[in-house]
Amino acid sequence: MNRRSRWIAIAVLVASAFSLRSASADLVVDGTKSVATSAPLLAGRFDDYCEHRRTVVEGDTLQKFARDAYGDAARVGEIERANPGIVATKLAIGAKVLLPPKLAPPADAKEVLAWRFFAIPWSGSEWETPESADLSAVPGERFDLPCCLVAVPAARAAEFLKILAPHRARSVQGGVLKPLKILESIEAALKEAPFALLAEGLPKRIPRASRDSRATACRMTFKIATLGADEQGGQHFVVQEEARTFIDGQGKEVAAAFGFAPSSPLLLIALIGAAGLYELRRRRRAARVG
Repeated sequence: MNRRSRWIAIAVLVASAFSLRSASADLVVDGTKSVATSAPLLAGRFDDYCEHRRTVVEGDTLQKFARDAYGDAARVGEIERANPGIVATKLAIGAKVLLPPKLAPPADAKEVLAWRFFAIPWSGSEWETPESADLSAVPGERFDLPCCLVAVPAARAAEFLKILAPHRARSVQGGVLKPLKILESIEAALKEAPFALLAEGLPKRIPRASRDSRATACRMTFKIATLGADEQGGQHFVVQEEARTFIDGQGKEVAAAFGFAPSSPLLLIALIGAAGLYELRRRRRAARVG
């Protein structure tokens, strides 16, 4: 390679390095947008032992809920007892109705089957008002990300919330929510409640869509992969992503529309330099052959 070729090659490499760095920044920051992300949890073999919740729509009745959840409309009394104050003949549209578990765990069960799940947000009013906020993430119902998901044996759910409450209160200082204090309070609560299991497998970063995409939200689905004791006797709560869909403002599925475009001038320089180097080498080969 002669001197001219070497300089062209060096120019291409330098331009490529800077352009890729620039393009990466464009793709991650300038070329994408954050979208609201929510997900339900599929409880799998634990589902029949977990509470569920339904949102009332027009035409709903407690008998319908009982028939759909248990296959028996006569179990409507259980729903009434789980929702004190509810008026069966005057269900408000949009109201949340708690459904008790379909099955009770067998008396001789070798593991915990009845669990409660809590989606603890990194920020927001849900965390700032521990007295009234409902952190429950019932199977099948969407919870917002980012958060940490905690599984607690149903029999000890009230105990866990009691342990968590003072830690939540300390994360708000001078009326201002401190995100780092949230993490500290969660860690402290889990140390006091070793029976509570923190989920592994939730995304560390919220999905992003291309800036030009019509996507405004991302709907993910997670299912339980492991919950309870493993072969070594350790307790684990592991979830895995089952599906991911981007939707627009009308709720229609759209593409995330990720792409790569030579938006950086340095990338254009690199491409021109690479083409020039290729042409130079082609001519040299042709000259040797001639």
